[in-house]
Amino acid sequence: MEAPKKNFVFVQKDTGKFDLLHPEDESAAFRFMFPDEKQSLEVRELGLRTFFNIPCEKDYTSESDTPIETLEEIIDVHRGYLYSGSLKDAEKLLEYLQSIEEEQEGMRHQYNVDYAEYMVETWTAQLNSLKAQTV
Repeated sequence: MEAPKKNFVFVQKDTGKFDLLHPEDESAAFRFMFPDEKQSLEVRELGLRTFFNIPCEKDYTSESDTPIETLEEIIDVHRGYLYSGSLKDAEKLLEYLQSIEEEQEGMRHQYNVDYAEYMVETWTAQLNSLKAQTV
């Protein structure tokens, strides 16, 4: 059995020193991934930005957060700035994510079921292999 692939919107997060003007500052970079081709095309057609940065010390996101929860945290950080060129872009993406959330929730659930089945099958095969070995 092959591992299931994510077909729902998810967030890829990287940390590093991305600011050339402030090379000592560490940031968290968030990329919202749209593996579904139809949605990916729709995002491009709508001109939605899918990449945002915030300082690591203001990053309170968790891997278990949904894309909406992550984006809400990013928006909260940007609302605290005197000026943010990213705030309106983030708010537009949030509106889009909220409009597809019901479908996304079902897709995340199905992925979790499929992944659990994959892991059970993988570990069962490993266990059977170990039992079959003679010592």
